[in-house]
Amino acid sequence: MRDLGEAIDKICARREERRGRVTDLPPRVLLSPVGPRWLERCLVYPTATSLSVLAVVGYLGIALFVAMEGLRSTPPALRAAPLTAIPRPAPAAPAGAGLAPATLLATSDSLPVPRRGTVTGTIKYSGQPPTRTMLVSDTGAHPVLDESLIVDERNGGLANAVVYLEAIPPHTAVPPLPTTEVRINRFGSRFIPHVIPVRTGQFVMVTNNDERAVKVLPTTMVNVPVGQGIRPGASALMMFRAAERDPVPLTTLDPARPAYLVILDHPWVAVTDSNGSFTIADLPVGNHSFNVWHEKTGRWSPSLTVEIRDGETTDVEISAPGASFGR
Repeated sequence: MRDLGEAIDKICARREERRGRVTDLPPRVLLSPVGPRWLERCLVYPTATSLSVLAVVGYLGIALFVAMEGLRSTPPALRAAPLTAIPRPAPAAPAGAGLAPATLLATSDSLPVPRRGTVTGTIKYSGQPPTRTMLVSDTGAHPVLDESLIVDERNGGLANAVVYLEAIPPHTAVPPLPTTEVRINRFGSRFIPHVIPVRTGQFVMVTNNDERAVKVLPTTMVNVPVGQGIRPGASALMMFRAAERDPVPLTTLDPARPAYLVILDHPWVAVTDSNGSFTIADLPVGNHSFNVWHEKTGRWSPSLTVEIRDGETTDVEISAPGASFGR
């Protein structure tokens, strides 16, 4: 640094002598490159060389300051940390080594499987089977047989009755929604099928295959009823967010020919066929209450209680007194 100061001072003195200036600086004052007289002279008589020198000195000072601050902020442990050898990783232990037996057994194959069972049965109409009548409408609809009470003449089986689980048991996982929509066909001035189970959140498609336009209206109690007009050959979509306590009619301008929607938040429901038979599978085990409903009688009371056993099918037979249908 002393040699640098002397060199800078000689350069400045020679430039001043060339310009006729006399320097009165003592020779030994220039031992420090940033001595007060040297700095004063460069500031009083600025030249391109002196300004360049000042800039270089300034940059060097800033760099030195930054380096010292970085060193000062570095933790001592990092500044003085000796070099150490990195140990090699130990060989991997065999799968399951060192684990408790209970941990080894906790695999997907050992997870508990839900216990399920099935209920099947028949609803029989007691009494003389009624004779179905022909429905004639003044709206121009086709004459159709009355579907409100259909009884098999051979075994007395009651068709279109609904059996459904009253409530979802606690801690029971409900199967996911079906990936397909429920399809209802309007043909020959009637709905096909007549009674239709529907899951909440599942789409219902109603297609009009009659030659005349029709307006359909689900007469819901919990969900907001929305009517839709459907021209011939077209379809309409509807969906229900909440479960209904009882089946609800799907009507047109002719209220004597409705269909019925069984809107539930679970899949454990069945509609009796033409023989009065029904089956509900994949039920959780335990004692459960089932509602029984028919459009002529409404929901039956008391409800049906059935014990569902794991891996077994429970068969029941339900009697439907003819006097309760009030024909």
